[in-house]
Amino acid sequence: MNKLGVIPLAQTPKERKDAIAKAVRANRLAAKNKGKRVDVFVKKETKDGLKILKLRYSDINNEAQAVDKAVELALKHL
Repeated sequence: MNKLGVIPLAQTPKERKDAIAKAVRANRLAAKNKGKRVDVFVKKETKDGLKILKLRYSDINNEAQAVDKAVELALKHL
């Protein structure tokens, strides 16, 4: 870390690989703390529906958020 509190960019391929691995681990830990993990296989139509939800709602950035939104909408209509 330099005087400004910024980690300098990795210089060697190994340093870069280690920096990426560290960032991936941090991201996964944050995601794990935020929600529950669900691994599923879906039909093509379901995946297409998730894409439509992503396009329709600006706050949806990924398929996990699209699944959350789909469940939210389904529960409203029960």
